[in-house]
Amino acid sequence: MERASVWDSSRGIEMIKRRLRLKKILLILDDVDDKEQLEFLAEEPGWCGPGSRIIVTRRDKKVVTGNNNYNIYEAEKLNDDDALMLFSQKAFKNDQPAVDFVELSKHVVGYANGLPLALEVIGSFLYERSIHEWRGAINRMNEIPDGKIIDVLRISFDGLHESDKKIFLDIACFLKGFKKDQ
Repeated sequence: MERASVWDSSRGIEMIKRRLRLKKILLILDDVDDKEQLEFLAEEPGWCGPGSRIIVTRRDKKVVTGNNNYNIYEAEKLNDDDALMLFSQKAFKNDQPAVDFVELSKHVVGYANGLPLALEVIGSFLYERSIHEWRGAINRMNEIPDGKIIDVLRISFDGLHESDKKIFLDIACFLKGFKKDQ
C-alpha cells in the first residue's frame, strides 16, 4: 500500500473508506471531538465489511447521531485500589508506591479522581522525581480550582524539555489538521 499525504480531514476520511471498503475491520476512534468527522466515519457503517465494528470514545454523549444503531457503554472511573495500582505502574514501575511516597501517591490518586489518563500522565511525569519535586507538583495541583484535569495535565506539559514540547505541539497540530504557525 502506497503512502499518502493528507492535509484535509474529509479527504483523509474518504481515502480511508476507499482503501478499507468492504473489508472486515475494527476501527477505534479515540477521544473524538469533531462531530463532522464522526459522522463521516461512523454515521453509515455500511461502507465497511460485514462483521466490522466501530468503537468511538469521547467525553460528550451528545455526539451520537443518526439512526441510533449504537450500543453506548459508559466507562466508569477506577476505584481507589485500581487507581493507585495504575498510578504506581507509571510513577514507580511497580504495582505499589515506594514506601516514602505512599501518602503523596494517595494524594495524587485522590486528585485524579479515578481518571486513567490523568493517572498515567501524572504518574509518568513524576517518575524518578524527588520527594521535593513531587510536593511542588502537588502544590501546583492544589492551586487549580475544582481539580480541572486539563489544568493538571498542563503541569506535566510544562515539565517537559523544550524539544519535547515542540514534538508534542507538532503531533497535536497534525492531529487537529493545523499547521504549527496558525
